[in-house]
Amino acid sequence: MGNGESLYPAAKVWKVELLVAGECVEKTIRQELTYNELDSSIENLWSVLFMTGYLTQQGKAEGRRLRLVIPNQEIHGLFVSQIQEWFRETVRQDRAGLTGFCEALKEGNAKEVERRFNTYLSKTISICGSFVRKAKKENDYHGILTGLLSSKETWIVRSNAESGEGYRISL
Repeated sequence: MGNGESLYPAAKVWKVELLVAGECVEKTIRQELTYNELDSSIENLWSVLFMTGYLTQQGKAEGRRLRLVIPNQEIHGLFVSQIQEWFRETVRQDRAGLTGFCEALKEGNAKEVERRFNTYLSKTISICGSFVRKAKKENDYHGILTGLLSSKETWIVRSNAESGEGYRISL
């Protein structure tokens, strides 16, 4: 496991990305945390998630640091749902960027499509620091691209599951 931080400071999504990928993260847990301290630091979130069972211990690191994992598929689904909602909200806040992305795609401007897609990726996932295997990244990109394209109300977006030859999206 790496010690990298998110490429964008808006959230500690990098660590959540590791958890969703089935990895563990090492965090200091404060079991004596009081209600008044809950929102005093983003780091307290890890303690809350651990104490409420959304994360479980998979070994001990140094001192009060624990190795944390998502305990089961049901909770994994909750994490994924929250990430998807966060992504939708991020996209909603940048309507001009989304319109520009779709227009560049419609016009066949590959350089602009790539630039705008990379902008969305940098706002929503940390690619460079990710330890997610290549096949999983392809699945993530497919889902993000499908979501971006689906924002165009006049477009019909069709997406297949992986067919053995990769993923396909048709408009």
